[in-house]
Amino acid sequence: MKQQIEFWKIWLISGSILWLVLLLLAPSLHPKSVSWVKAILLLVPLVLAPLVLQLAGRHLPYLSRLTLWLYPGAVCFGLAFVLPQGILSIILAAIWLVTSLVLMAITTYFLVRHWRQINAVVLCLSSGFLFLPIGAFAGLIYQMQWQPLGFTPLIILLTAVHFHYAGFILPLLAGLILMHWQKPGINWIASGIIIGIPLVGLGITTSQLAWPPWIETGSVTVLVIAAILIGALQIVVAIQNQWPLLARVLLGISSGCLILGMILAMGYGWRHYFPISFLDIPWMYAVHGTLNSIGFAATGLVGWLIVISKKIPRPMQMGLKLGRGKG
Repeated sequence: MKQQIEFWKIWLISGSILWLVLLLLAPSLHPKSVSWVKAILLLVPLVLAPLVLQLAGRHLPYLSRLTLWLYPGAVCFGLAFVLPQGILSIILAAIWLVTSLVLMAITTYFLVRHWRQINAVVLCLSSGFLFLPIGAFAGLIYQMQWQPLGFTPLIILLTAVHFHYAGFILPLLAGLILMHWQKPGINWIASGIIIGIPLVGLGITTSQLAWPPWIETGSVTVLVIAAILIGALQIVVAIQNQWPLLARVLLGISSGCLILGMILAMGYGWRHYFPISFLDIPWMYAVHGTLNSIGFAATGLVGWLIVISKKIPRPMQMGLKLGRGKG
């Protein structure tokens, strides 16, 4: 059992090495290059996913038994974006999709079995595992060079990025933050995160179909407001608790990057009504994407990992007994 629990460290180290090798092999790492978008995407399965599993596993106990099994799928997804697009890259990307679908199925079973114990925090902690297959599917479509509804390959790739970060990591961090925020309104914030993530995907699709732009604008606004509140609450929670200084600094940086990134997302979402000339797609994935990936997600995960490593008591025990009852 101990070997399974500690395997996340092996994943983290080996995945980080592989990610750095992929960076060295990339034709360009300019922030506005497609190679940088791929690097941001692959940071999740190769480096950040074991951190997600380690943090979520404290509240969703079944995850500790899946870490070893999920690792090969993550490596396959990374290799898929190194090889030329073709049959092999499609197969490798499909393995990550199957892996994420199995994880989604297990999470769904877990939530259904323990539905009486579900609350806003538990939904946030677990919903990322329900959104991850969408990002994996977008990655597979990109490798297949399929352009459904006329979406460009870049938009499909950015969709994969969106559901790996906003879909997979943001809900987890939101759950950890709300777990330490014993105030009214957490249900509304959690709902904004969970509902806003697919709404953004829906809004982008409706814009592609030339439907009224207010659909995309409204969808983006819902997620942005909820995410900004999460960023602000993370700062408050970090200040109020006597956590290690490094953890609080990292959480502060994470919050600042999230809030700034969401302000840019709001500006882009409202472009149909208040256009800003420099807020084009390359600029967004270069700045907004970097802020949300490295600035918010990576530093936030490391910050929370430091918090739990110090075995600091949690004010809310929700999730700790999940999986131990009779269902």
